[in-house]
Amino acid sequence: MLLAVVAMGILASPAGAERQVFFSDGCQRSQDEPAEVVLACGDAKLRLVGLAWNRWDAHSATATGILTHPDFDHSSCRGKPAVACTVYSETAATVRVWRPVKCPSNGLWQFTRLRVAAPEDPDPTVREVTREYRCSEFADASPQPKRPRRVFIRRGQAEAWMGTALSRREVFQFQSGNSRSVRCRQRLSRDRIRCRMSWSLGDEIHFHGHGTIWITYESGITWNYSYRVKGVNEFCLRVGGSGCRKTWVVR
Repeated sequence: MLLAVVAMGILASPAGAERQVFFSDGCQRSQDEPAEVVLACGDAKLRLVGLAWNRWDAHSATATGILTHPDFDHSSCRGKPAVACTVYSETAATVRVWRPVKCPSNGLWQFTRLRVAAPEDPDPTVREVTREYRCSEFADASPQPKRPRRVFIRRGQAEAWMGTALSRREVFQFQSGNSRSVRCRQRLSRDRIRCRMSWSLGDEIHFHGHGTIWITYESGITWNYSYRVKGVNEFCLRVGGSGCRKTWVVR
């Protein structure tokens, strides 16, 4: 499975000047402190997102983030190509890039080694990957600008945003529901957090699910959401009706 990642570092020259060290995003563009990395450029379905760089020195850089890719274990994706799958798996991952080289292909210093570790990922082919890169893979001599400072999402803010997201779907009637609960307790990174939600409409209709709140920076700082919510109508089940259960997915 073809993987690539981007990174930036500082390398001291013999004269003491500082050098920026970049890495390819997998599509022949070099970037500086990326928040997101496309690992499979062909369909952009395999990504590292929410990257938080926690070490940076003259030799290497390390980060934590989320490895996301199509969930081929899901019934709607079995036997389909990646481009046809709209259900995703998200797993915590660590990333390390190292061994900077001055590349004649673009005149930039580039990290040429990558390791991704996602031991809890359901796909064994991406749980641990190490790869060597060639300078020919770093073709763009115009690196992307440095992204804005990463936002720390507080749990209460994530819960409020998820409540807003659920309120946008009229069928949920979330704001008028009973026993509403939104708990965002699983932190995936500084700017990405997972939530669990549940509520009821009267005594017969019940909803529960999980979702994710995260920040993107491409066009200013923007909060985003995804969720999978299941609903069941208990009265419908008792009378033997059809369509008593339904699932809503937003990606």
